[in-house]
Amino acid sequence: MRKMDWRAKIGADILQQLDGKSRGRLSVIVQHDLGPTLPRRLQGLRIKKTMPCISAFSAELFANEIAFLAKNKDIRYISSNRPVSSGNNLTVRFS
Repeated sequence: MRKMDWRAKIGADILQQLDGKSRGRLSVIVQHDLGPTLPRRLQGLRIKKTMPCISAFSAELFANEIAFLAKNKDIRYISSNRPVSSGNNLTVRFS
């Protein structure tokens, strides 16, 4: 079985920031297979919110923390935590 490159688990926009040697924290969403309770090794991270219904959590992480997580076999994907808004304002009228 071939080992997956840890960089493949990170969104392209985050990789660009990592390659640019970002020094600040990045707001991310981490999808995982860790179960409902996060293990001790993650307790030092700056986790903002857990989302058990989608097996994920949001966090503010430094580049080295993102790389550390991506190398873990139980982490599925790390993406940017972007604002979400409605795209359409559709009104339907019935007569």
